[in-house]
Amino acid sequence: MAIRTVGGEVGCIVLQENGQLSTRVSWGVDRETLAVVRMEGDVDVVNWVMQSGEIAVINEMPSLGNEHVKIDSILAAPLISRDMTIGALVVVNKDSESGFAEEDKLRVEMLVRFAAVAIENANLMKSKLRSQKMEQELELARTVQQALLPDSTATFEGAIIEAKYVPAGHVGGD
Repeated sequence: MAIRTVGGEVGCIVLQENGQLSTRVSWGVDRETLAVVRMEGDVDVVNWVMQSGEIAVINEMPSLGNEHVKIDSILAAPLISRDMTIGALVVVNKDSESGFAEEDKLRVEMLVRFAAVAIENANLMKSKLRSQKMEQELELARTVQQALLPDSTATFEGAIIEAKYVPAGHVGGD
């Protein structure tokens, strides 16, 4: 959607998961390809927008020294959710000669707000589903443990033996 909205050629969404950046959505370009595009401080463009929290617009690209990669212009924006940067959206090669304009920057800024919320909601849903699965597994383990215990009172001449099982947690060999 971002590519069409600003008239780009290719693009991707890079997300930070478990301390690592990875391309999650790609249309013709990926994180590794973008790593050659350096910003001030010799930081690649994805890390730069994530660290600065600012949108980067580059309309004049120096030669990257790779005939297989042709990058003329870049528009990169951080994905920010709850004051935390979770990734970046990058659109490469504006389809017009003039490069990315202020209007394109504003459009992408609006899109990344929606995208960040959608990504955060998806992550919350994934976390909730994992939690529900864990609860189901714990309940199954509890049921199995209960089934292993004797269900009747043992009676011997002169003695009655009873047992009660109360786990310390959801499941335990207590």
